[in-house]
Amino acid sequence: RRVLSLARIESIDPGEAAVRIYRFSGWTLHCHERRLDSPDGKSTLLDKRDFEVLKALLMFPRQVLTRQHLIAMVWGSDKHVENRTLDRPVTRLRRHFGDDVKFPVLLKTVVGVGYRLDADVDKSF
Repeated sequence: RRVLSLARIESIDPGEAAVRIYRFSGWTLHCHERRLDSPDGKSTLLDKRDFEVLKALLMFPRQVLTRQHLIAMVWGSDKHVENRTLDRPVTRLRRHFGDDVKFPVLLKTVVGVGYRLDADVDKSF
């Protein structure tokens, strides 16, 4: 089962690497700068892990990504990373979004499974 789920990660569209800008729910992520612009025009430079977690979620909008999927996509499937390591970037992203921890709007927790970005995403190349 784990092998099949990780196969989904390895089959990511190679064109995804060419995406320069993701737009979702009024937010804009500029990939080459790792800059996140809020709907009210404030810019934040994301650290590498926060950026990679957000980009992974943006590649699969409205789909649940397991903690293992996200860890494999961000840290690499050949690395051993504790599941809890993912908590810090998720918490920081929620703060950037202004999401309520108990009732997040954009970055939802699917208890016992993983996370889902609850937004439609437009991509610019």
